[in-house]
This record gives sequence, structure tokens and C-alpha cells, in this order.
Amino acid sequence: MGDFLSRELRAHADQLEREYYEDLPAEEVKEQAETDSFMEELTNVIISCRETLTANDLAHLDSVVRDHRSVVDKFLDRHYTLRQLAQVPSLVDRTIRLSHLRAKDTPSAQTNRYLGEASRAFIMGLPLASVAMSRSALEQAIKERMGEQAKRKHSWFEALVDDAVAREIISQTSGVAAKGLAQRCNRAIHHRPVRDEEEAFEILTAVRSILEEIFR
Repeated sequence: MGDFLSRELRAHADQLEREYYEDLPAEEVKEQAETDSFMEELTNVIISCRETLTANDLAHLDSVVRDHRSVVDKFLDRHYTLRQLAQVPSLVDRTIRLSHLRAKDTPSAQTNRYLGEASRAFIMGLPLASVAMSRSALEQAIKERMGEQAKRKHSWFEALVDDAVAREIISQTSGVAAKGLAQRCNRAIHHRPVRDEEEAFEILTAVRSILEEIFR
């Protein structure tokens, strides 16, 4: 078996770029490099305008995208391809950091979706999204196990946890931990957006542990 596929693909991409510039006439190399650099900057701006709120003075970019769609698509494709290839080693490391989840009873598809998205967000390097989905997964799992999901009524999280402890769905220790985790998630989401991967990992790991207990 050869080297890691991501490394081989990155090396191949680098080789293609080198060969592209080597085939250009010497007098065009600098101009093409400047054009590529400008297009990469423009690509970043186009992405930023779609991911976040931006000033109205950038609205004219929509017409640029429409009028030059094939060119924009080409550079977006290049941007995302190279970015994903560069991120693969980190994706692998984060995946291995997460332990194998085990449960006697399989949760519903809805609960597993919350948990899966929390885990995938962490793996993809999106700590804030991971924390938000971890909080949702924790509440969803308790509601499911308590039979509260079907009632379609609002229940305070702390009351749900107290009931879960009283019915021995989770231990007293896990109940305290669940309340603490919910508060920690709320702070991270609403007051101090988490940017640290380690904090997201701690929260996700703790939530996964409680869910294993819930569905033991």
C-alpha cells in the first residue's frame, strides 16, 4: 500500500500547478501568478459574503458571479479541493480521538442524527457547531428515554434531568454533570463563543458518555 491518499493527491495538485507555470512563456508567468492570486482573494470574498453578513457595498459581486459563473465555479472548486486536502490529516486525527460508542439500546434516528452531527462538526473543525449539537443531542436523548418527545410540550431541561435521575435513567452524578454541561454549552453558544477545539472535545466526550449511560 502506498502513501496516504491525501498526501499523494496534494503532491499531484502541486505538480500540476508547477507544470502549468512551466509551460507558460517566461513573460506571462508573473502576470498569471498575479491573476491567480487576485482570483483567490476574490474567491475568499465571494465565500465570506455567503457565510456571513457583509456590507451592502459588496452586493455588486452577485452580478460578477452571474456574468462569469464558469470562471467563479472553477476557482471555487480549486479552493475547496485544496482546502479539504489540506484538512484531511486533522480530520483523521479528530476521528481517532473519538471513542467507539456502545449502547445496548439503539437510539432513534433523530437522536442519532443530533449526536452524529455533533461528532461530525467536531471532526470537521467546527467547535461552536459541535457544542450546539452536543447540547441538542443531550436534551433529545433524555426526552426520548423519558417519553417526552411524543408529548410535544416544552419541558425545562433541569426538570427533565431531575425526572431522569428519579427514574434511574441516569445516575445522580450524571444528572449533575448533565446540568453542568447544558450550562457550559449555553455559555459557549450565547455568551462566549467557543473557539477552542479542546473545549468542544471535552463537551462532546462528556455528552457521549452520558448518552451511552442513557441507552445502556
